[in-house]
Amino acid sequence: MAGPYIPSPTLYGRNLYVLYDNGFFAAFDAATGKQTYKARIGEGAHAFSSSTWAYNDRIFCLSEDGDTYVITAGDNFKPAAH
Repeated sequence: MAGPYIPSPTLYGRNLYVLYDNGFFAAFDAATGKQTYKARIGEGAHAFSSSTWAYNDRIFCLSEDGDTYVITAGDNFKPAAH
């Protein structure tokens, strides 16, 4: 399993969510370590140093530009808001 340079991963439900400092976001099955997806978090999103947090089936990602990206928790990459 891969780890980010600065942001800490978030364990939520049965997945471990990893936000990479370069703007990619990935989910791993916490029991097996198998990656379920990896995707660019958003167009123009490239600098992250804040750790993610989870609430109400959403994963929140704050960029260094002050933009918040919201991903729906689950096995598929599904942006909820930006």
